[in-house]
Amino acid sequence: MSLRKQSIDASTESAIKSSYLLLAAELFYIVAKNDSHLLVTSGEEPIVLECLAFASSFICNIINPESENYELYLDARQSTIESISLMSLLDNEDIENALLSRFDIYDKASDSTDREEYLSDTFARVLTYLRAGEHFSRIKIRYEDPANLGLRLTAQESISHIIPKLKEMIRLIVKRELDEEEEFEDDLEDTDEELDDIEIKANKYHEQIDAQIESSHEFLRNRFKETNINGQYSVKTLSVFTVHAATLLAVEREFPALHRTTLNGFTRTLSFRTPNTMPNITPPSGTFVSYCSAEESLMHKQTEVFEQHGIEPLVRNLLRHLGGTESDYKPLSDHIELAGRQASRTYLPFLAREA
Repeated sequence: MSLRKQSIDASTESAIKSSYLLLAAELFYIVAKNDSHLLVTSGEEPIVLECLAFASSFICNIINPESENYELYLDARQSTIESISLMSLLDNEDIENALLSRFDIYDKASDSTDREEYLSDTFARVLTYLRAGEHFSRIKIRYEDPANLGLRLTAQESISHIIPKLKEMIRLIVKRELDEEEEFEDDLEDTDEELDDIEIKANKYHEQIDAQIESSHEFLRNRFKETNINGQYSVKTLSVFTVHAATLLAVEREFPALHRTTLNGFTRTLSFRTPNTMPNITPPSGTFVSYCSAEESLMHKQTEVFEQHGIEPLVRNLLRHLGGTESDYKPLSDHIELAGRQASRTYLPFLAREA
C-alpha cells in the first residue's frame, strides 16, 4: 500500500470515528428527550456508551461488505473503545467488555432477514434493561423479555436520524477520496480543509472553550494572587468555574431554549478541564453508583443557584474562593459579562445547533 493510500485511509478512518462519536451524542439527546426516567436509573454515561455501540454497529451492518472502505468502518468502530475510555469516568474494563459484547450482538444482524428491525429491536431491549436498573456491563439479551414500547419508538427514531447522516457521511468520504486522488500533489497543504465538516466543527468547538478558559485564567492570575486563594481550587480550576458562570449567563440571554441535558453535557465537558477530584466512597456491594467529581458537582450547584438567584451569588462565591475583596467584585463581574458575550459568539452557537 502506498504512503498516499495509507494517509487517505488514516484520514478517512479518523473522520468515520469522529462521526460515530458525534452520532452517539445526538442519539443520547433523543433518548434523554423521550425517556427521562432512563437517565435516573442508568446515568448519562452508560446511555452514551450504548448509543455509540448502536450507531457505529448500525452503520457497519448497513454498509455493503464489498465496499472498498468496509474495513475502515469496522476499524473506526473498534478504535472508539479507546476514545470513549479516555473520556469516560466509567471503569475501562467494563467499557471494553460492554462494547465488544454489543458489537457481537449487533453484528448478528447479518443473519437476519430484516437487518434494520433486528438492530432496532436489540437497541430497544438493551435500553429496556438499563431502564430496569441492570448494570451496562452485565446485560445479557434474553429474547423472551419484551422491549419497552416507548423505547422501541425511540430506537426507530434513532434509525431515522442515523440514515440521512450515513448518506451524508458516505457522500463526504467519497468526495474527499476523489479530491485527494486528483489533487494530492498540488493541494497537500489543503488537506485539513477536506476533513469531514463535523470533525472540523467539533475541534473548533473545543478550541474555543479552551481559549475562553485561558482568557479567564490570564485575567484571574493578573487580578488575584495564588497565595490569597481560599480552599482546594487552583486559579486554573477557578477559571473553568468562571467560564461556566459566564456560559450560564449567555445561555439565559441568548439561548434560553437550550435543553438542560445539553447544558449538563457542557458542564461534563468543562469538568475534564479540571483535576476531576472523585469522592473517596465505596458503593454498596452489587450496586452500580455513578459519581461526579467535586469540580463537576460545584458547577452543577452553580447552575441551580443561577436559575434561582441569578449571577450575583456565583460572582461572590468565586470572589470568596479567590480571596478577593469588595473592590474586586465589579472587575470580576465585568469579566464574566465579557466572557458571556464571547461565548455567545463562539462555542455556544455550535452547542445550540448540535442539541
